[in-house]
Amino acid sequence: NGDLSRQQQQQQSASGPHMGVLVDAGRHFFPMDWLYGLVDFLAVLGFDMIHFRLTDDQAFALNLTGHPELAVPAVPVGIEIESSRPQVYSPDELRLWVEYASTKNIFIMPEVDIPGHAGSWFQIPGLLPPCPKFMCNKGSSVPLNVTNPRLLKVIASILKEVEDIFSTSPYLHLGGDEVHLGIRCYEEVLKDLSIRE
Repeated sequence: NGDLSRQQQQQQSASGPHMGVLVDAGRHFFPMDWLYGLVDFLAVLGFDMIHFRLTDDQAFALNLTGHPELAVPAVPVGIEIESSRPQVYSPDELRLWVEYASTKNIFIMPEVDIPGHAGSWFQIPGLLPPCPKFMCNKGSSVPLNVTNPRLLKVIASILKEVEDIFSTSPYLHLGGDEVHLGIRCYEEVLKDLSIRE
């Protein structure tokens, strides 16, 4: 109805340039049919963005071509999932979803959370701080090991592939939250680089 459309436009202009929701696939797996249904629902509401969080300590929800070892499945979230299906997303299925969303005037903004919340990067040796007590003492918000000389190359490769998959998004979210540099073993890693807060 025309009144609803005007109301949606007024809400959108009052709240900012975009209206959307966050889907935290870095913590919980959502089946593709559910994600398509979400696009349809948001299109009816006049939303234009889905913030799609791909990584967290708990999961690296994307099976990248360049770094398939990083694909760490997330826990399903109360939604029925076929048990034989790997609970990570393939680049091709996400590309199709991104294309579908664009036909509904919705873009998918991917998030790769760095340098904190990187516990799922453990599959590449050396990318997490050499701190065996970190997970026992803290358990979350695991930072990347900024002293590893391979780190920037790995990040660049990952971001290039993510940008290619989510090509319709004007944004790429890099997280940046809760980087706890004050943990003792991480302070020692940073001292090696002569970096101080």
